[in-house]
Amino acid sequence: MSAIEVVFEDLLAASRAFRVHGEKFDQIAPKQGPSVPHLNEAAISEQLPIVLKAIGAMHDAVAASMEAHSVKLKRAHDIYVNTEAKNKELIERLNIVLRSPDSIQ
Repeated sequence: MSAIEVVFEDLLAASRAFRVHGEKFDQIAPKQGPSVPHLNEAAISEQLPIVLKAIGAMHDAVAASMEAHSVKLKRAHDIYVNTEAKNKELIERLNIVLRSPDSIQ
């Protein structure tokens, strides 16, 4: 049987890192997309805006994914902390009962 150890502060640190780096990543590209240079080749001039728009969409998707991972890690942290508190309370109640079986209600 394997054991899983969750380190609460590591989850928060990872959440913060995804949020901070996601924000920085999101800001490195202009929101209106990159400007399209003037080219003398008609075929390239026609396709380049489409390619640049696709790259912009991929960039936005990566930034959004980083933010989503930040939120998921924070939520996992909160759930683990809450579960840990509930487990401690249950263990304390069980210890009371085991020390004094007559106290069972």
